[in-house]
Amino acid sequence: MNEKLQPNEIADTVRSVFNFEVQKQHLHWNDDEYLRSYVTPLMGLFRSDTGAFVGDRSVSERFEPHTSEDVIALAESTAHAFDNEVQLRCDWVQNQSNRDGHYVTMSPPDEYRKSVFGTEDNVFPRVVIRAAYGSSFKATMGYFRDACDNLAMLQSTDISTSVTIRHTKSLREKMDDLIDVMSGLKSKWNNLTNVIDHMANREVRLSEFLEQVYGRPERDASQRTFTMYEDKMSALWNRVARERFHTGRGRIPANGMVTAWEAYNAVQGYSQHDKTRKGNATRFDRILLTANDRDVHKAEQLALAL
Repeated sequence: MNEKLQPNEIADTVRSVFNFEVQKQHLHWNDDEYLRSYVTPLMGLFRSDTGAFVGDRSVSERFEPHTSEDVIALAESTAHAFDNEVQLRCDWVQNQSNRDGHYVTMSPPDEYRKSVFGTEDNVFPRVVIRAAYGSSFKATMGYFRDACDNLAMLQSTDISTSVTIRHTKSLREKMDDLIDVMSGLKSKWNNLTNVIDHMANREVRLSEFLEQVYGRPERDASQRTFTMYEDKMSALWNRVARERFHTGRGRIPANGMVTAWEAYNAVQGYSQHDKTRKGNATRFDRILLTANDRDVHKAEQLALAL
């Protein structure tokens, strides 16, 4: 479901998609030989409507499951922060191991668009909730860039923060703190756009920038190491070239000079879309992994230091 909603419409919409709760119950062990069932000290998570098992493991009695109302509170707080409608997408993920849970993406209206290089390079505020029961409750605040289909979180600004809350007894208290953070989202959007302006008005030689981020292999490194490095550099250069073409900025100049904004987004985009990840990483997984990627953090620091 992907709808534009006013704050007072969010609760009913989220409840229509997540029209159940996840409940904690004791697990049973069946003794087929004596046709008996025993209650175990282990706990499991189950959907209240279908009884389906959620996640891929048992939980302790200390585990505190989040609720649909927690998701609603965060979504309403985001909508109120921007004093307008938000575009809301809600998905329930089932049978995906430790990723089972609520997934919500919220997009404030287009009036908050920031144009960087004309109308073909825009950024928009985004809020992503990844409320998986097999891991932590995560809310990610950042920006979406349409030129490269990236959802990025700049760590140097207050708006771009990935917040993690564990499913413990302190979940309720920390959830209230997160709601307070969300309520101030609009006032922090200007901080992020100022950082983007800084990057867009600084130039860097792309080859030197990437070498500072990733480092070159040692001379005695294996041929495989050199090949992997060259393939990565090629992918990064191609990513910058594609994005410049898409935004109408032409080819990369012969001297290799690009803006810090383009160089940073190449590293960020490579991590989010191209980098090999373990397991069957979803789009949400890649967004959150990229938010904590060491190379992306280094690229951000280099771009802001110019």
